[in-house]
Amino acid sequence: MTLRGNIGYQYGIEEIENISKIYGSGKGALSARAIKIEDINKITGYNPLKTGDGKKFREGTMNEYDAKLTITGTGYLSYDISCSNGLKLNYIYRNFNYFNENREFTFLEQGETITLTNTYYFYYPTTLTTNPAGEEKGIKTSSREYEMIFNGNKSYWIASNYVLGGGKDDYYDDFVTYSYGFFNVGLNYVRSCRDNYLIYAGGNPKSLEKNILPIVYLNKDIVLKDTKNQINGCTEWKLEI
Repeated sequence: MTLRGNIGYQYGIEEIENISKIYGSGKGALSARAIKIEDINKITGYNPLKTGDGKKFREGTMNEYDAKLTITGTGYLSYDISCSNGLKLNYIYRNFNYFNENREFTFLEQGETITLTNTYYFYYPTTLTTNPAGEEKGIKTSSREYEMIFNGNKSYWIASNYVLGGGKDDYYDDFVTYSYGFFNVGLNYVRSCRDNYLIYAGGNPKSLEKNILPIVYLNKDIVLKDTKNQINGCTEWKLEI
């Protein structure tokens, strides 16, 4: 499935849900739904408020999870930005756009003020941090869940979106950015940023193609028979009702 720009961000969750529901009509299935980031975090044991290093994600930066950014238009392409953790910045770069309550991508006018909340994070499911090396605190690479979700050469859409405020930290090199996108998993980690945003505050859209990973609820009377075949590191099962 391909999502692009503000239209992809506005309607992506609905479309991912619609596609996922199709799998609920399969043999032995009762229903199906799209997988959410909360499902992934439950499997891995991740909490953005207390990550694998015991801290909130990007604590003390403009990227801090759950921090609120207040942005005020102060002049032509000039904005004052203050974070609820005490950090402040002036942004002079390009038009600052944001999604309003009607899901419209709107230009922030001079004299206007908005408050946005960072809901972005990314992590490696084994360490539960942004570093793949370290103590294995999360999901084990030998587990069936890891093989199914993270191992292989595919990435999957998660029906959970995010907003990202960036600033002066080790990740964004002294400039402020704001982007919107969807979480996705695969390729060994949970990701949501950099080359994976859909729309940038300045209006730059991006087109991304990911696979669908639905959760399917099965009839309790089905029998699973091991076919001994392996597909993308996972065992293929035959359903018998």
